[in-house]
Amino acid sequence: IFVYSLGFIGCLWLKKTYQWSLFTFLFFFLLFSFNGHIVSHIAIGHWPWISYFVLSFFLVWVFKLVEGDVSPFHGTQLAWIFFVMLLFGGVHTFAWCLIFLFLLCLRQKRFWKPVMIGVGLSLVFSLYRLLPAAITFFGYKNDFISGFPSISIFWNALTSVYGQENILSLGLEGN
Repeated sequence: IFVYSLGFIGCLWLKKTYQWSLFTFLFFFLLFSFNGHIVSHIAIGHWPWISYFVLSFFLVWVFKLVEGDVSPFHGTQLAWIFFVMLLFGGVHTFAWCLIFLFLLCLRQKRFWKPVMIGVGLSLVFSLYRLLPAAITFFGYKNDFISGFPSISIFWNALTSVYGQENILSLGLEGN
């Protein structure tokens, strides 16, 4: 409820800043809040997707950037938005925002400075979350299954239910 409320406050901020009509606000709010993709992820317990609701603040930040605010302080605001996003575990949302900002910076070269300040500071702020994962992953070896060795095993995997104890009978165990 807290994160959803943050998203709603961000929507209200957009409405007030850009003087949206009630119809525009309701359309955006309903689309933003009840997006089927996000609702289905949260409904089945993918809790890192709650960081989606921080995107309203990211939109406000991008709109201000496009309007001409390229100050270092503006980059610091992006760092805090990304910090909160990563605090809630939203690595996917964070990556989408980075891709969007990279493409935006390719179009407008003057955006690089605040974006780099924001991304750099957000990574520093989020080291408590990123560094343990990086240390744990260092030297990690996993034998990934590259596919099904035969059509019959593929068919059996599609048409039968196998528990963890029966997975070895498929011939798919790692080397």
